[in-house]
Amino acid sequence: GQHLIQCIQRGSAPAVRIQTSELSSISPKSSSSSSSSSSSSSSSSSSSHVDVIDEEDDSVQDVYMWGQGLSNDTCITRPRPMYSLHTSFKTTVAQIAVGKSHLVFLTDVGHVFTQGDGIYGQLGHGNLNDIVSPKQVDQLEKIRVLQVVASHFSSSVLTDAGDVLLTGQGLGTKVKNSIFGSVGGPLKKQAVVRIASGGNHMMALTRTGKIYSWGSNKQCQLGHSGADPEVPQEVVFTSNNNNNNTDERVPNSSSSVFVTHIACGEQHSLCITQGGLLWTWGQNSDAQLGLSTVKNPDAKTVAASSSSFSSSSVVDRPVCLNSNRKDNNTNSDPGNILQSSSDNRFVAIDAGIRHTLALTTGGKVWMWGRFNARMGAPFHHSAPQEVPLVERISHICSGSFHCLALGAASGKVYGWGRSNWGQCGILGEADKPYRIDSIPKVAYQISAGGDFSCSLTGFLRDPLGEDLLKTYNNVTYFPDLEIHVDTTTRTSVNDGETNQSSSSSSSSLSNVILAHKAVLIARSEVWKQFLCGGAESASSESANLRMIAPNKVQVRAPSFNSFDNFMKFLYSDRIDLYEVSKGGDGRIGFLQLQELGRAFRVPRLIPMCDDASLHVPPSQLSANLTFLITPSSSSSSSSSSSSPSNNNSSNSNSSNNNDVPFSDIQLVSEDGTCLPAHKVMLCSRTPYFKAMLAGGMAESRATKIDLPNTPTHVLRQVLHYIYSDKLVPINTATTTAMTSTMATSTPTSHEPSSSSSSSSSPSSSSSTDEEEGDFDVNFALELLGVADEFQIDRLKRLCSKIIE
Repeated sequence: GQHLIQCIQRGSAPAVRIQTSELSSISPKSSSSSSSSSSSSSSSSSSSHVDVIDEEDDSVQDVYMWGQGLSNDTCITRPRPMYSLHTSFKTTVAQIAVGKSHLVFLTDVGHVFTQGDGIYGQLGHGNLNDIVSPKQVDQLEKIRVLQVVASHFSSSVLTDAGDVLLTGQGLGTKVKNSIFGSVGGPLKKQAVVRIASGGNHMMALTRTGKIYSWGSNKQCQLGHSGADPEVPQEVVFTSNNNNNNTDERVPNSSSSVFVTHIACGEQHSLCITQGGLLWTWGQNSDAQLGLSTVKNPDAKTVAASSSSFSSSSVVDRPVCLNSNRKDNNTNSDPGNILQSSSDNRFVAIDAGIRHTLALTTGGKVWMWGRFNARMGAPFHHSAPQEVPLVERISHICSGSFHCLALGAASGKVYGWGRSNWGQCGILGEADKPYRIDSIPKVAYQISAGGDFSCSLTGFLRDPLGEDLLKTYNNVTYFPDLEIHVDTTTRTSVNDGETNQSSSSSSSSLSNVILAHKAVLIARSEVWKQFLCGGAESASSESANLRMIAPNKVQVRAPSFNSFDNFMKFLYSDRIDLYEVSKGGDGRIGFLQLQELGRAFRVPRLIPMCDDASLHVPPSQLSANLTFLITPSSSSSSSSSSSSPSNNNSSNSNSSNNNDVPFSDIQLVSEDGTCLPAHKVMLCSRTPYFKAMLAGGMAESRATKIDLPNTPTHVLRQVLHYIYSDKLVPINTATTTAMTSTMATSTPTSHEPSSSSSSSSSPSSSSSTDEEEGDFDVNFALELLGVADEFQIDRLKRLCSKIIE
């Protein structure tokens, strides 16, 4: 008892909320059948868990805000957390759009919340009232929204049906709309996948790679000369293809253009086409198009000055900045700085009132135009300039006169430009990127608009995935499989000998990956069939896999880099944008990764690599790994593990240890019960077992570890937490309920047939009795003692809160 009291005192943790996941209650009421089946299977496996929500933990999602925007007399000079999203929304926020004085939130289930000034109807609640705290838009409750955008005084949403809805005032009119209305015209017949909004104009990107624009066209920002600018019309691309052009990426006609990204400035527009080409058009008074003074380019210039920039300098149709062309009709080559750069393919763009921001495949940021600063000397570059950032960048965004960038490796936010309201994280001008260290957590999304900035923190990097990623390709953590990556291409039978020799050379040490069979079968159905079901019984999709020796597999992949990133995703459930896009055309890296996702049947990875996809399915990492210690989960694998095609040494473990696949260690509780586990999971999640197993102790060679002071029901709970980062609600009077719940749940998302059957099983209905997440205090005391012994800090904090 004294020991437990000391544990509680040493914890001294902040308040920890205990929340039961009830995915069925927050699922969209109108969704596709595939979404419904996915959510139902998720709810059946998740509703019996308790999430650990620790305010100190980097995984807790929060919104940090700074600058001036929600009211005219409020200035937040340093970022501060405004909302804990689990409290405010009861779900995860997927996106934030920032207007001049309002915010639009999109949750991961497609619901929309708005907040701020409503005088122009931009909040969409049917009135012109201001809203102090986020409020759900009832009109959109039964509509699944995929994207939200905000301009100065309007808000727009894109639905899963491809419809564009908007509310507020803008687009060249003085009409105030307080409810969302549909944009008609040609867009009704198009499948829209992305939208962007400027000061008084909008653009929509279709699935076929075409752009439609509408709204004000005073500065030719629409890219067309439609009779009615408020009716969406297609943007016209000229070839930009004169006799001196040497860049095959430049299209020969507008019909051959395929656009991947769009963005709007105040009165100019820009887009990226396939191949990373950047196009701009509209107002060029401050060189926000990246063009020097133009005499007669391919795109017509309206009333342009021949010697300097003027307010009437505009370009009426898209002009390509970074093609390798030599245009004799201009004073200087418009894109010569970008042409000379080895990293001149773009993956992201954004714009402010008089400036433009662009991100390359290599994580570099380019900028041009003008910051019309009120304080200090204004920033003004008439040609693209690289922004001096100290690390690779994964995301960029722009407000009226300031910019934000997100570090790919650190998750830190950088700000520069006008900061008279603190919108760059400091009060004053930021003529160089300033790292905003006052955001203590890892950020994964940034947004800016007007003089306001915000970021989403947490949940980018799942603690479970980050712990597991450390074990990837690491000999310290007991790998049991060598994967030899073959990147050769077999084009004909006659090339067999040549390709075989190339294949042998490709199996060099640099092309070998050390992995863990347990992780692979939990995360990929193809790996599961191959490693557990026998090579000849594997599906045709696993034809790229071949057992070449005991515990050695050869896999054919488009490139070593793409397969390496694929494996890292299996371990961490996230992708590194820079690592995927580096080398050559960055888009190829994503296509190769997407190809591997399809080949190995990893459904979540596919939309993550798709430019046009705005909705990614929720993570199944926790459920996948829990599958490993679910006794019933491996019944199929154990029945076929004796297949003669698989060598005995590689598959002998799949039928041992109570049918837990590839278990290499057993934990023996106080009553002698043996619970199978995996050394890789124990070492990655607990310092106690890492020191014991990976530290060279005698136990590192043992197959059993005696824990004579640990009750069986407590050890089961700890194991479940190690594999899932969640707790199963349990009462000391019903300790056996957890065992049956763990044994009957079917968490794997890559088995639709089993998911549907499990949703109607008795186990799914019996979990409702435990949805409140009640824990007996005596059991929490037992669990706290074991958590302290195994050095699981987050579990200790949760137990302390239960006891309090």
